[in-house]
Amino acid sequence: MMVSEDCLYLNIWAPLKANQSTSYPVFVFIHGGDFVGMASSSPLFDAENITFKGEVITVTMDYRLGALGFLVTSDTQNGEGSSGNFGILDQRLALKWVTVGGQSAGAQSTVIHLMKTESSQYFRRAIIQSAPFSLPFRSRDEALFLGDLLAEELKSMGTILAIKNTTFFDKPILIGTVTEETRIYIYTAWKTPLSVRQYIEVLVATFLLDAEEVLLQYPSSSSEDQRDTLVQLGTDFLFTCSTRNYTRNILDKGNTNIYHYIYNHAFSFPGWGQFKYCDGHVCHGSELPFLFQTKGNFTITPDEGVLSEALLYYWTNFIKNGNPNMGHGVDLTWPPYLQETDWNYMLFETPKRFIGSHYRSDQCLFWDKIGYKA
Repeated sequence: MMVSEDCLYLNIWAPLKANQSTSYPVFVFIHGGDFVGMASSSPLFDAENITFKGEVITVTMDYRLGALGFLVTSDTQNGEGSSGNFGILDQRLALKWVTVGGQSAGAQSTVIHLMKTESSQYFRRAIIQSAPFSLPFRSRDEALFLGDLLAEELKSMGTILAIKNTTFFDKPILIGTVTEETRIYIYTAWKTPLSVRQYIEVLVATFLLDAEEVLLQYPSSSSEDQRDTLVQLGTDFLFTCSTRNYTRNILDKGNTNIYHYIYNHAFSFPGWGQFKYCDGHVCHGSELPFLFQTKGNFTITPDEGVLSEALLYYWTNFIKNGNPNMGHGVDLTWPPYLQETDWNYMLFETPKRFIGSHYRSDQCLFWDKIGYKA
């Protein structure tokens, strides 16, 4: 079923049968796409399996993207106000006492809703998949400057969602990343091998006075191509360690109901299309076909089938109960992410899963010291 209200489109899957009055929890999934692309109608987000196997009502949404979704302009009447961020306001319409979750830009959106009083009151739990915490949102002045330039062309305005400092970190959170998050971006930006000199130039341009320390932590390899070294650096900086930093800040505020995962499985099939450099690698978004059990012209291995079922049941258990271990039977208990539990996390791999601890600890301690600004 599809429901529309102005610019918001909801695709709703419900596991109800005729004459059945069972009450199901609702999972609202916000798609990624860097806030400029993708759509809920993508076959990747076909929620039939996660809905019927997991026994949850699943909602995916389209929200305004690009400049028309996130344009910010000053109030022309007094020059002090601002307007925009309609994409976030679109998303809020879909939330009311549900579990909200998303991947990439959808994960960033989920974090914004967690931080915002007007949104946070509408949902009970949050799933954050591959949020690039080190990528800063624009400051108000930067957003106004860019918005005013575009408004001169579009002659259009809206209402701003001002992100307040008030946070709502008391909700259960399932959060994690994949092991090669930035590969798709690094190999798209540099289509030919990256020399040692170019690698050092990237570090200097990005980290300025901290470049030497970063180089000591991530030295160039003996290979003639430094792109894989930059992938590891970028994944730690933008995703892995900034996610750890965010998660531990939440713990410091008293929320102990957090479940952390690392996803480390590459497709057994050629599923990346034009992005051939992701074949055999765990690129950004690698977990999505297995979580949604997306239908496609590919055949998965038995081990991938087990992995897919585990993802679906852990996620829907969390949606229902705020605990990935309660509900559908799972064969491995997923401990909460706490110092008392040795900073345990779930490592999703094939042929089976593991409980690990202290993932990339030395590297993350380094980034905690350096900081997450570039």
